[in-house]
Amino acid sequence: MEVGSGRLREVAKGSSDFAFGDDGALYVLGLPGPKGGDRALFVLEAFDAAPREIGRATSFAVSGHDVVLLSTDRQPGEAFGTLLRVPRSGATAEHLGERVTDYRFSGRGDVVFLARFDGRARAGALMTAQRGKPPREIAQRVQSFTVQGDRILYVAQAPQKGDFKIELWSAPLDGSSPPRKVDEGVYGYQLTPDRKALLWKARCAGGARSCSLLRAAADGSTPALLLATNVAGFDLATDGSRVLVQQPHHGAARAVDLAIVATDAPPRDGAVEPVAIEVDPSSRFVDARGRRIVYAAMSTARAGVYLLDVP
Repeated sequence: MEVGSGRLREVAKGSSDFAFGDDGALYVLGLPGPKGGDRALFVLEAFDAAPREIGRATSFAVSGHDVVLLSTDRQPGEAFGTLLRVPRSGATAEHLGERVTDYRFSGRGDVVFLARFDGRARAGALMTAQRGKPPREIAQRVQSFTVQGDRILYVAQAPQKGDFKIELWSAPLDGSSPPRKVDEGVYGYQLTPDRKALLWKARCAGGARSCSLLRAAADGSTPALLLATNVAGFDLATDGSRVLVQQPHHGAARAVDLAIVATDAPPRDGAVEPVAIEVDPSSRFVDARGRRIVYAAMSTARAGVYLLDVP
């Protein structure tokens, strides 16, 4: 639908996915064949334009006039494939990697992806590729990654005798400094909105529901500061000033108790006082300053969804 005029048109008889580009161009992925694998990817560059095929893929991502295609024609039905970058103009495709499982564009248009995926280890090589330059390897044995601004945060396996441990690492996208280990045994992390500080959950006792919540400068220039102990999960306010801490409710396998911690003035020993008890882990801040939370109470006596204003 063209919003201004209300005009409607049919774009495709069948489609498995679609996405809009930054300039409003519409990308439409066709239907798969009986054995799965790749299907045609079309672009409509204007409302009245005819669909134009620009490649074949199982999945895709768009940034500007660049399109990244994941092809699984060589391994139909597999979770990995060949990654290609194709200009929308239809120029020659650029090969980026093999056995790729996860990929995305950074804010500046670089492609970040996991290649050479090892199904037994459930990990691969973390790569980044600027337009017109060969891909650059950042790390090996990486399980997952997040691109936030000009920084990559990733979880990697560190081999041990007969086993491995999980570590959280941070690296600048441009490779201006080497990757830096943040901590080990990490079960969740988040950058502050200004990307200057990093919060993460680690040093857990008996699983991911009882960990320490820590904070440090994203570039590693300050030591880790303990925000809270016995943490199951957390939600950072949009302005970065407060954290909604979730702690396991005593005797419950899922329910949590909620507390509020100021990121610049945490309690000295990490102990916090709850503002709500026995609630669902889906609780979240609903305002930018962390002054209102929403939660679902799980106890029979108080079952329901609540809004709570916190000082």
